[in-house]
Amino acid sequence: MAAPMNGVMIRSIFLFALSASTESFVPSFQLKSARRQRVGLHSSSSDIERAKAFLMGDQETRLSELFAARSVEEKEQKLEKAPEKTGGKGGDVEADSKGDAKPPPSSPPETPLAAVPETSSSLEDPILGQLLVDLPGEKRVYLADVPKLLLLPVWERQRVYRKDRAKQIAMDKLRKKSTPGSGGDGESSGSAQLTFPGVIAAYEKAWEPAPELDGQSDEEALAKARSRFGIVDGQHRVGALRILYGRGDFDGRVLLEVFPLGTEEAVSDLFAEINKAEPVKDVDMPGQASDFERETLLRVTGALKTAFPDMFKDSTKCRKPHVNVDNLRDELFAAKVMERHGHIDDESLLAWILRENDLLGERGDDEWFEIAGAGKKGGAGVAFKKALKKARAFGFFLGLENSWLEN
Repeated sequence: MAAPMNGVMIRSIFLFALSASTESFVPSFQLKSARRQRVGLHSSSSDIERAKAFLMGDQETRLSELFAARSVEEKEQKLEKAPEKTGGKGGDVEADSKGDAKPPPSSPPETPLAAVPETSSSLEDPILGQLLVDLPGEKRVYLADVPKLLLLPVWERQRVYRKDRAKQIAMDKLRKKSTPGSGGDGESSGSAQLTFPGVIAAYEKAWEPAPELDGQSDEEALAKARSRFGIVDGQHRVGALRILYGRGDFDGRVLLEVFPLGTEEAVSDLFAEINKAEPVKDVDMPGQASDFERETLLRVTGALKTAFPDMFKDSTKCRKPHVNVDNLRDELFAAKVMERHGHIDDESLLAWILRENDLLGERGDDEWFEIAGAGKKGGAGVAFKKALKKARAFGFFLGLENSWLEN
């Protein structure tokens, strides 16, 4: 004998039947309300379980990348300890732009070192490289080789590191090197050496005492001394150098600026000053988002990117239906989604986003065309119709419009 239906079950069935029988002629705003009530009746546990699965899949991907990065770091440490045995090469193999593994060449030509100004003391720092200029009270400029640069910490409060962006920089350098007329240094030959315009910027914790180092200092002493420094600008260029050095395509030196600073707040000010001319997201600016909110948004958007890789693009100006992961983080932060909905962890936030995606997916094509074509002569264009088709193919609708952020 079937169990009697309670009020919630009857209401759920009624709403489902009502929406199914009237969607052909009910205005879109009423459809949206009915769908939202129907989804609200679904068991929240299933939404949370789905969010957990997404986060677990992203975690597994990140762990595999972490293990790979750890092996590179170990090789770099070995290189720094015994460069004469390896010829200064990384031994690491990085996929090229076609996805094929390329081992480093056995004996690539040496990259000429930049000329040292007469004002330089020509001192070799065991952590930072060759000192070029010391401007007391402002900064010091070094000529750093890649192994030393790769071992410097990165300031943890700056913008999120994107491995894809670093790889893109490296591949662009290789393409310019191999294209006649665009050799890395502006020469017409395609065999020119790679060069890296610009400077890597780092800070020094002047509020901590500086240890005494020399050429005989052991790795433990060097690691402790290194912790007083942090890269505050240029982390993606350093990531590109890691790739190119591991492939054997670059083993030269790059300019490194070091700013001695007296407080952690001064580091934040330096980062803000450097990036005034660059579009830094509000969520990445020091003092805007809390560490908890920033990390939660990072994990949730990372899980979405892992689950829907075809719908995420590196460009911050990507077209519908695609999204950029940093834009999405910033939009969620600007809309105060976590604050307004009381999300206290990544699972509840991701479950909410996935439900919103489901609601967008329930819209019919005519409803989408009505929204996209509002106020436009001729209605929704061909480009939007193609975007909607791709969104349906991959089941990802968050990039078609952003009103869902305000729900």
